[in-house]
Amino acid sequence: MQRDTDLISTNERDFILKALKEEVRVDGRTPYEHRKITYQFSLDDRCATLDLGQTKVMTVITPTLTAPYEDRPNEGAVRFNVEFSPMASPSFQAGRPGEAAIDVTRLLERAFRDSRAIDQEALCVLAGHRVWSLSVDVHVLDNGGNLADACMLCTLAALMAFRRPDAQVAAGGAGADDGRARVTVLSPSVCEPVPLSLHHLPLAVSFALFQDGDVLVVDPDNREEAAAAGLMTVVVNTHSDICSVRKVSGVGISMAQVHRMVRLASSRAGEVMEGLKAALQRHDTSRVAARVRRHTHVAAQPSVPGRSVAVLPSGAVAGSNASDGAALDDAMEGQHSESDSSSSSDEEDAEDESDDEDDGMHDAESPPGKASQRAVPPQRASNTVPPSMIVPATGLESKGRSTIVGKKAKGLPTKPHAGHLADILGGEGTLEEDLAAMQSAFKKRK
Repeated sequence: MQRDTDLISTNERDFILKALKEEVRVDGRTPYEHRKITYQFSLDDRCATLDLGQTKVMTVITPTLTAPYEDRPNEGAVRFNVEFSPMASPSFQAGRPGEAAIDVTRLLERAFRDSRAIDQEALCVLAGHRVWSLSVDVHVLDNGGNLADACMLCTLAALMAFRRPDAQVAAGGAGADDGRARVTVLSPSVCEPVPLSLHHLPLAVSFALFQDGDVLVVDPDNREEAAAAGLMTVVVNTHSDICSVRKVSGVGISMAQVHRMVRLASSRAGEVMEGLKAALQRHDTSRVAARVRRHTHVAAQPSVPGRSVAVLPSGAVAGSNASDGAALDDAMEGQHSESDSSSSSDEEDAEDESDDEDDGMHDAESPPGKASQRAVPPQRASNTVPPSMIVPATGLESKGRSTIVGKKAKGLPTKPHAGHLADILGGEGTLEEDLAAMQSAFKKRK
């Protein structure tokens, strides 16, 4: 990666070298001390933002269902893309990725994909037909130095916090194209998203070399990178396994210096991983709390569909034209459910009021060309309702009790089936047959 040596002046470079001889850095850190790291995660589990001192990086992961490669039908795909925004540094240019962005992209590919850190076989949904393809986009928002470590750590945090939607495979039916199985992506509200399967957790540790490699500093900032004689990045995992090594142009180093940097990288990787796991644990707590609040809000909505019945006056059952449909809608809007905490005295009052309503029933309006009929209520039976039409309605059940015009119906089944008058009246005919039978019975009673 090409370094911007014009970022600092000669006097600043000499001051940095003189301070390092006294084991003091410009920002007050010791040679082996790293800057403060903070993490931010989105609640959709697809984005992570990292602050490493003044360096700010954001990683976004986008999953898509695609066809697998022919030579690897059982493995998903993982693609990395690093973008250096011009607002991050004056040396970054808009347009095609520069040499620095390409160098960091190759480092991510060697650390995660070539080292088999991501279980790509777990991304397979239907072998040979559909696999998950992950597009990992890394955006450098502010360049404060050590972009390799920042991009690597932000990408690892995003992969550990990422949750992909679950998919369901169903056998293709007779109407399916060429008889193939169908893949259905399940919503997060239906099925809990699935985390990625990671074999190991690679971390990058960068060193700046001064005085022919005799002086090392960990996590150099942009001014130390400009004054350094060379840069080297060691990628190790939590098991102290070396995943990748990158040496930028500069002074040559001996094998003893390489072993020294590997030991320092292994010790630093453990400290960084502890902070990352603590941040992920806090994110999981916030994520579960947000999901509970979302489900609680949905459960509190009164418009949740459920089973209920609305008993309308017989005057709203004349005909099936548009005006009668509007009357049905108006009557449906007047339905209200009551809770199961009402006392038995309220039930007796409801029964008395229902008797008064039966005595004062009015004539139903008939459509043009038909004679009007007067409904005479029969004698109340144990499992019958007043001569009114029962239609399906939406609303919440009041714990197994029926609701008739805002009052509890005594003697009705505890769980009425919406839209089936035969189930409520005990008959086995259709709705039209039951209505005709009721009208015939009313005429005979006259």
